[in-house]
Amino acid sequence: MKKERIRRILIRDIIVAAVLAVYGSIISLTHWSIPCIVYQLTGLKCPGCGISRMLLAMLHGDFRAAFSFHPFLFVTWPFIAYLILRMDHRYMSGHGMTLKKADTILACFYMIGLIIFTIWRNLFTIL
Repeated sequence: MKKERIRRILIRDIIVAAVLAVYGSIISLTHWSIPCIVYQLTGLKCPGCGISRMLLAMLHGDFRAAFSFHPFLFVTWPFIAYLILRMDHRYMSGHGMTLKKADTILACFYMIGLIIFTIWRNLFTIL
């Protein structure tokens, strides 16, 4: 049973890595990326605006540019990795894809922080 759970996680990670690699290659070669519908309709940045550019800048070792594209995620990505690893560990231990209450509360605070960051960076666009 544990081997099957590990296999599922590995398959998921391989698929995610492959999709990111293909998308990153397309952006690098063609400079075409998926446009943000929220930004196109409103002129305001959504919580995800800048993530693709941030990841590509990080892959190229340009951390200053990566920070400028999405400062909140650039600083907090280790926390996201921690939550994913915690869920994977609990899944492999037979607890399902859930977090403990403390981790769930931390994830909620993270989301609140992301919303506050999104409002903050859009204030400069409006003003």
